[in-house]
This record gives sequence, structure tokens and C-alpha cells, in this order.
Amino acid sequence: MMITMIVLGTTILFVPGLSIHLGGRDAWLAPLASGLVGLFIVMTLLKLSKWFPGQTPIQYFQVLFGKWLGLAIGLYLISVLLRQFATMIRELTDFTTTVTLTRTPPEYILILMLAVVYYGVRQGLEVVARVTQLVVIIELIQLVFSVVSLSTKDIDLDHLTPLFENGPLPFLRSSMFIVSWFGELLIVGFLLPSVRLKQGAKKAGIYGIGAVTVLLILANVYTLGVFGEVIASRLQYGLYEVARYISIANFLERLDPIVMGVWILLIYCKLAIFCYAVSIAVSQLFSLPDYRSVVGLVCLVGAVMSEHMYRHQADMMHFLEVIYPPYALLMALVGLPFLLFLGFLRKGKRKEAPSRA
Repeated sequence: MMITMIVLGTTILFVPGLSIHLGGRDAWLAPLASGLVGLFIVMTLLKLSKWFPGQTPIQYFQVLFGKWLGLAIGLYLISVLLRQFATMIRELTDFTTTVTLTRTPPEYILILMLAVVYYGVRQGLEVVARVTQLVVIIELIQLVFSVVSLSTKDIDLDHLTPLFENGPLPFLRSSMFIVSWFGELLIVGFLLPSVRLKQGAKKAGIYGIGAVTVLLILANVYTLGVFGEVIASRLQYGLYEVARYISIANFLERLDPIVMGVWILLIYCKLAIFCYAVSIAVSQLFSLPDYRSVVGLVCLVGAVMSEHMYRHQADMMHFLEVIYPPYALLMALVGLPFLLFLGFLRKGKRKEAPSRA
């Protein structure tokens, strides 16, 4: 459930419109390739967790790279996670103030959300995980209801074809964009030490990635099927616009507040997971006895960064669409294999040591 939430929390609202803008009609297939990269990330982190039991990336960085270089890399990773945390806060405030609560100052929304995040993270990962399970179930019910509500007359499947009309490049652009959201699965490395049933982690990872992939494909199919490539590519919140299109017997309409409410629950869970991971990382990097002592500081820094990192919403969209995807792909397909290689070498040295003795 938490793997599903890490990706789904923000992608379900932002990805359809932006991926269609990059990939056109081919965008509905893009989550398949991105899901494979996500699966590789999770499997790699599971293998590293097996080689370094009970340790987070901050801890085994120092084993693999030495104390000082490991600390430097750990500090860099914390800065990346903090930026992602702040970006999610900005996504929340921009969405609510531009689409729904247009007269509400973003500072009020920010303070209220972070206060709840602070309280939840202070209670521990198990509390966050229980809330996440409930919210994912609610999201699945909402998506199934949306699928049933949109009849075949609302969806034109001809909008999904022809595939690869302009070659593979649009598909690759859209896939690389979605990979950047799957790249957030690096946060799983901070959650694995708390997993009790290690033997079920691999299966849970496969199911989680599979669920996210299917849901993103459905989101893209419905956005493309309802609006077509031209209109869908201009929608910033594609699935939200699809929900506004639902009409049941000309009686039950304007279901977008339900989508907004469910999405706020999703973003809360994702913010709580990231806040927990960053707090754990900071406490381990600076050898603090309890992560709870820095939760408030993480929330405060995230709030300040969310206000000052981006000049306006278009600036944030440019970062998410153009700057971040190549960087995330580099970390996933170069950084993680390099860590796996170093871990493999260290494991080999451990086996050689007893034999020489």
C-alpha cells in the first residue's frame, strides 16, 4: 500500500495532462515502461536492504563509500528529498488555491496540512501506514466509481490510436517524464528497516508497482478518451477535469469535490511518508537519538522552501516536466546499479575473509 501511495499520491492528478502533452496518443502506454523502471528501483532497494539488514541508505552509504564521503552523499540525498517534500507542498497549495479555494491564502492551507502531517509522523510509521491503507482503498473505490460512471458514449477509443504515429520519440519522452515520479520510490529504502515480514516485501513491491501502473494507464486512457489529444494535452489536472465531466442521468453531476477530497487525503499520506523519511535521514546523519526531535524542523524547512523555490506555478511545472526527469532517470539507472555493484563487491569480501582465516 505504501509503495502505491509513494507514486500515486501526486501522479494521479498531474501525470495524465503532462504526459499527454509530451507523448500525445502514445502517452497511455508510457506507464508500462516507467513501471518497469519502478520495479527495478524497488527490487534493487530490497537487495540492498538484504545485504545491509536494518540499515537505511544514510547508514550503508558510510559503509560503501567511507565515513566522510558517505556523509556527503547522505547530505546530498537529504537535500533531494527535502526538495521533493517542498515541491509536493507547493503542488497542494497551488492546486487548492487555483482550482477550488481561490480566495483562501495558501499559507492557511500549508499550515493546516503540515500541522496534521507533523502530528501523524510524530505518532510513528505504523500510524501513517494504517492511514495510508485506508486512503488507498478509498481512492480505488473512487476510481472504480468514476470508471463505471463514464459510459461508453463519453469515451472515444479512437483517440488512443494510431500508436507511434510520430515514431517512438513521443512515447520515450512521456515514459521518461513518468519515470521521474517512479524515482520517488527511493524513499522505500528508509521504510524497509521497519518492515516486519521481510519475506513478503518482494511480492508487495511487485503488486504495488503493478497497481500504480494499471491506475496510471486507466487515468491516461480516460483523459485521452474523453477529451482527445489536443484538449487533454492542455489540461494541467486531467483526471480532475474528467471527474467534472461525469453526469449520471443528468442528476448526479459535478463530482470534482469528491476527487479533490480524496486527492488531499492522498497528498497528506505522501507528505507524511516523505516527512518521516527525511526526519529519519537527518537523525541518522547527525546521530540524534530520536527522529521525532527533527520532525517540526523538517516541516518548517519544507514550508519555507515551497514558498521560495519556485517563482510561480509555471516555474514548478517547468522543473517537473523538463529539469527533473533526466536527473531522476540518471539516479535510477546509474546511481542504483552502482550502489548494487559496490554492495556486491563488499558481500564478496565478507565471504572471502572467513575462508582466508
